[in-house]
Amino acid sequence: MCSYKKTLLLLSLSMLPLFGNSIEDEFQDYRFVLNEFDIHDNFSKNPEFQQFVEENKVFYKKNYSKAIQERFFIADELQTQLALNDASPILMYISFTESSLNSSLVSKSGAGGLWQFMPKTAQNFQLRVNLFADDRQNTKLSTKAAVEYLTSMNKDFNKWYLTAMAYNCGPNKMKQAIQEAGTDDINVLLSENNNYLPDETKKYLKKILLYAMIGENHLFVQN
Repeated sequence: MCSYKKTLLLLSLSMLPLFGNSIEDEFQDYRFVLNEFDIHDNFSKNPEFQQFVEENKVFYKKNYSKAIQERFFIADELQTQLALNDASPILMYISFTESSLNSSLVSKSGAGGLWQFMPKTAQNFQLRVNLFADDRQNTKLSTKAAVEYLTSMNKDFNKWYLTAMAYNCGPNKMKQAIQEAGTDDINVLLSENNNYLPDETKKYLKKILLYAMIGENHLFVQN
């Protein structure tokens, strides 16, 4: 995997049209992003996904740019650790969606670190969470645990978009949704016309994909 060099292409980003462009035109690496998550290219034409991208891309670009400027070294280390653990670099965007690369973030529910592990889940993967140490804030240790957890789930789901959603709603809920839907088709599972999955989980995957398309297209230059 190529290492990432700190080069924020703010001029390039500012020159991109913010409204009216198709996903295919605006995000040239959209196929790579979708394929890394085992999603067919034609999902870029899904009307609900297109609407989500159009409504949120301006804010998400600003948020991504701000986070990378403030926490570039965390992003770089995260990519390094993903490579060392034989994981796709695209998984970084799961972490980004969880924490905006803020390793000290702790949610109201008690989830913490770059990957927002709950204490019990963290301890299941040999991460210390106590008064004296919180390994969820350690990029190396937490990323190793996250890759192990995600890889384990993906052995069951065999599609990374399902695994990403399971990371949000839990593997049991994901399995239940697939069973109720009678399919694991992304267009069915994410449709606003059904309730197989929580709205939060539907939005979660769309956020990951949008951040990934932004990141892969505009903000890093590969060395």
